[in-house]
Amino acid sequence: WHGVAAILASIALGSILPFHLKAGLKSKKKLLSGLSQLGFLLMLLISGALLYYGPIVFRDQVILVHWLVGLIFFVVFLVHSIYAAKYSL
Repeated sequence: WHGVAAILASIALGSILPFHLKAGLKSKKKLLSGLSQLGFLLMLLISGALLYYGPIVFRDQVILVHWLVGLIFFVVFLVHSIYAAKYSL
């Protein structure tokens, strides 16, 4: 299920980039949380790829980084979403 979720998140990221990100940059609202999410997703994609294809000697560190970044991303995503729902008119 985790792999399926990663694929769906990658598809969602690809569909959001052209429109949502462009509109967010233009409006200059929630830049910190929005760009943070983009950075965290990039780190999740890289660390996920390293888990499958990276050297075994770094696997334990990559697992820890992947977990921590995933948890932080989830919190930032919730804050970004709740803030958007609460303050959008």
